Order: sequence, then C-alpha cells, then structure tokens
Amino acid sequence: MTAKLRPYWNGMLCAETREAIAEQMREVLADHYFTLVTCNSYSESDHKFTAVDVHPSQWLTHPIVTNDDGYQGISWGTTSYSMGVSTKAQTQAEGRNGGPHMYVHFTFEPNRVVIDHYAPARYRLRWIFAVERHDREAS
Repeated sequence: MTAKLRPYWNGMLCAETREAIAEQMREVLADHYFTLVTCNSYSESDHKFTAVDVHPSQWLTHPIVTNDDGYQGISWGTTSYSMGVSTKAQTQAEGRNGGPHMYVHFTFEPNRVVIDHYAPARYRLRWIFAVERHDREAS
C-alpha cells in the first residue's frame, strides 16, 4: 500500500497496520519540506485544542522506522523534533476501543498526514504534517 495507490486512507496504529502506516508516511513525507502543527487538549475528554504550535519548513532528518518491543511503534526525526507514537494494540478494533493509551489514529491525504493520539499523561494530541510545495535547497 502506498500513497500512489491509496492517497486517501485512515487507520489505527496496531500490529497489523504498523508497516503499512510507516510506508504511507514515507510516501507522503519523504523528500519534501512540510509544516508541522502540534496541538494539545490538556484533557483526554476535551476535544478543544488549547495549545497549538506551528513549525514550517521541517524535513525528515531521521528516517521513519518501526519497532516492536512489546509496543507497536513508529518513530522519526525532523529538523525540530524527535517524534514517535506507539501502542500495545494488536488489531485496529483493539486500538479503537482500548482507551486513551491504545488510540493512535492516522489519516492520510496526498499532501497531508494527521495523527490523533493521547500522551501518557492522558491529554489528547493532534499532529498535522502538511507538505510544502517547493524544492529543497542545496546544502
């Protein structure tokens, strides 16, 4: 599954989707600048985001990798952050119904990735990666 084949797709991070989600992220974000928007709700029951930060012109400085050390994880690095998400969910249904620590939802569009999840402190997070359309400058 790649963005070229499925440009609009969403799913829960779990053992059965981890590799497909990582591949989809690589397809959308690799070799592109993107704007990263991070949003916090400060409460797991609050759907209103009260803290929003915007970081333009980000670039993947560390590749998107997967791990399975008891958790189904995906991690990567940008020019500003080292980031990652993980869950113990084995199936999408388990991730969807398993409570805040299992819920990691990905939405893919041709030029955007949205990750909805919960922090260990139980507040809700949303990360948005919006691809910028310009050439990468030579270093």
